[in-house]
Amino acid sequence: MPKGKREIVNADDARRFHIHEGVSVGNLLELKEAFESMSDEQYHFHVALEKNDFAAWVRDILQDEPASKLLFGCLKKKTALSRIITVLRRYKLDGYHMTLPPIVKKEQKPKVPQGTYSPISSTPETQPPSSVPPLPPLPQTE
Repeated sequence: MPKGKREIVNADDARRFHIHEGVSVGNLLELKEAFESMSDEQYHFHVALEKNDFAAWVRDILQDEPASKLLFGCLKKKTALSRIITVLRRYKLDGYHMTLPPIVKKEQKPKVPQGTYSPISSTPETQPPSSVPPLPPLPQTE
C-alpha cells in the first residue's frame, strides 16, 4: 500500500450524518454510497449556494479539510460523487469491500488562444473573404 494514505475516520453514533428522509452515514465510504443512491431532492435539502452540510460534516466531524473544500462547491450530486471518489483515493481501503473506478484520463483538446480566429471547418463558406471591397465614399456636405 502506498505510503502516506490516511485511515478511514468513523464518526461515533451521536455524530453520524443523517440524510434528509434517508440513511445515516458515519464515514466517507458510506457517504459515497449515499451519494449513489439518494435522490436529487435529498441532496439539495443539504446543499445550496451558501451551504453544504456534507462539506461541513466532513470538515468538523471527519476532520478532513481538503475533502471538505472539494465538496463545498458541488451543487450537483454527480459532481460531489466524483469528488468523493477522488478523495477516497487518499485513504487506506484495505478491509473494506469496495473498489474505486479506474482513473480515466480524458483526451485533451488543443487550446486556442483567446482572440484568435479558429475556423470550425475549412470549407470556403467558413473562411473570411480574401479581399474586402473598399467602402463607397461618404456623400459631400456643403
